Amino acid sequence: MTSWIQSGLNLFRHTPSDSGALKITFMTTLGVNVGDEFIREGIRAALERIDIPYEPLYVNKHDPRSLTEPHEDESSLVRDKYWDSDMFIQAGAPVYWHLHRGASRSVNSEWHSWLWQERILNHSRSSPLFLNLGAGSCQPWKDNGESFLADAECTDFARAAGRRSALTVVRDELASRILTKLEVPHERVCCPAFLAGARHRLANPRPELIGVNLMPLGAHYDLRENFDRDRWTKSCESLCKSLRKLGRLVFIAHDTVESEFSRRFARSGERVYLASSWRPYLDMYSSCQLVVANRVHGAVCASGFGVPSIILGNDTRAQIGEYIGLPIFGSADLNPTEVVECANRLLTARAVESERLLHLREQTLNRYKELLTPLLTGVAKSKHAA
Repeated sequence: MTSWIQSGLNLFRHTPSDSGALKITFMTTLGVNVGDEFIREGIRAALERIDIPYEPLYVNKHDPRSLTEPHEDESSLVRDKYWDSDMFIQAGAPVYWHLHRGASRSVNSEWHSWLWQERILNHSRSSPLFLNLGAGSCQPWKDNGESFLADAECTDFARAAGRRSALTVVRDELASRILTKLEVPHERVCCPAFLAGARHRLANPRPELIGVNLMPLGAHYDLRENFDRDRWTKSCESLCKSLRKLGRLVFIAHDTVESEFSRRFARSGERVYLASSWRPYLDMYSSCQLVVANRVHGAVCASGFGVPSIILGNDTRAQIGEYIGLPIFGSADLNPTEVVECANRLLTARAVESERLLHLREQTLNRYKELLTPLLTGVAKSKHAA
């Protein structure tokens, strides 16, 4: 059964048209970042462990029009996807950041006003239950979060979001440190993207296929503003050359910029994969023997299929891999030899690592079920009572 058919069956099971199903809205992106789609799928996998029907709605945090326009597999039309939902979920993204000497902060994002201030933190009217799931930090590599903690507006926001949320779950240790310092209750659980594979079939690994994802800045951004692109390009050349000794490479690009960058390193006969939508990436990542990725959620999603994965990072989002036990290497001072040695160890013990990852995925799903069941049950009872 193909993954899109399986997804359709799951949708049919969880969106009955006349059963009074919960309306659950996801604060996410649509057609912007494949990783956000993986996170959303992972949260849906957790929700589907709970025997309460729901209809999904999606708000693209980059587009206020998405509050009213239908998207993806939505089966309901509502006036406002926040106010008309029973539950609103911040679906796994950086929530805590203070960058470039305050030029970019949690409180001046393009969606802060119309989503956080006007809706989530607005106490002037009855609001849906709010969950902050998979919340993360986005700070420079090895940053300790002090710039965020020293900013009163940022700390006020983090505390207010914590008070508003019925459940806060963080995906990296720096986010946990920030909330611990601010005495905001939270849980520490693997990033929801790790669970995306639970809604889709596990593809058969292709012999010796190693998925490689590379980004021009070694991550999404140059947060320290001193990234050496020439050094990184040379590291990528060396890395790819050595990885070829372990298997056949496929370059997995999430956008056209990555596709063009990957073509610098691809040899004749090596594919540079770029899909027009997010779902085909699930089959691509699940079919690999091993994944080495700049895209944190590419590695995390692949690992959820039992694929041994390595993260090459340049900011604290790479810490997402720590809760899963994925090897993490810094892009700025990458030693390709160390990465390849790690890759070789993972391939040698692939069966053991795959079993560990799949077992952890099951444990994580059960943990989310444990956390979410009383919340969904309470909302469902209130909805039916009304």
